[in-house]
Amino acid sequence: VGDAGKVGDTRTVLYVLTGSSVPDLIVSMSNQMWIHLQSDDSIGSLGFKAVYQEIEKGGCGDPGVPSYGQRTGKSFLHGDSLTFECQAAFELVGERMITCQQ
Repeated sequence: VGDAGKVGDTRTVLYVLTGSSVPDLIVSMSNQMWIHLQSDDSIGSLGFKAVYQEIEKGGCGDPGVPSYGQRTGKSFLHGDSLTFECQAAFELVGERMITCQQ
């Protein structure tokens, strides 16, 4: 996954993903983004799925809510902070509080 530039340009790569694990959020800093998808026949899955949304200028995009958890805070503009926590018997993986930065 890359940010602007030409497809495959290593200078613009944001993530190299393999297998079935993916990050929660990938944010492009430009108005263009590229994805190079490649698979083989070693796994019998049906294909790929990508979901995208436009991020408001001056914002960071919605990071979502943890499974079996909750989030405090609703705004994702520069300077805003969000706090996360999990239900009893679950452990939060990642930061408890994040702040949208420029």
